[in-house]
Amino acid sequence: MKTSSKKIRSWSLMALCPHHWKIGGVSLNSKLWTAKILAEQPELIKQVHKNYFKAGADIILFETVPSLKEAKVEAEIAEEYGYDYWISFSCLSENIICEGIPIAECATTFAKGYPHLKMIGVNCTKPEYITGLIHKIKENCDIPIGVYPNSGEEYDAVKKVWFGKQSALSFEQYAYNYMKSGASAVGGCCTTVAKHVEEVVKAKKRFSEEQK
Repeated sequence: MKTSSKKIRSWSLMALCPHHWKIGGVSLNSKLWTAKILAEQPELIKQVHKNYFKAGADIILFETVPSLKEAKVEAEIAEEYGYDYWISFSCLSENIICEGIPIAECATTFAKGYPHLKMIGVNCTKPEYITGLIHKIKENCDIPIGVYPNSGEEYDAVKKVWFGKQSALSFEQYAYNYMKSGASAVGGCCTTVAKHVEEVVKAKKRFSEEQK
């Protein structure tokens, strides 16, 4: 999928460790830390994102977004600057994002009026929820869908550790199911490793062969 007419020159990643970092005095030790800042200091988070755009990025990935309000602010900034971007939500089930709003409502919100939005999707979410989320997004907008779940384990935000078992199906089968359901891009997020990428590649080969 072509996401921009510009050549992507570089990638820049910023990792924030919750027990070391604060933004505007707000601790990052919360799933909804960005939503908290948006509620209390909306101009601050706008400025943070504007700084990334001004630094020269060609396409922006808003990832693990827990809040529709946050996504709308990010989209507003991107549209203002004329940058291509995508938005990827984190979800609690096959129906709702982390703040409790239906993914269908999120898809409907961005269905029209956001010309620079090149992909909408889900990341850092249990693999078993993804297929249902894809269907609900497809039912409510025509934007290409990208998904990259975790491996199915749970994260303890207090102890800062992942625990539990990975999901029952192989990652290859999950990836194949996502492609069959209509995902244009498939990958992996937290707790996924090289073997998961290998399985996605196998799923893509299998899916591509069936399309011939």
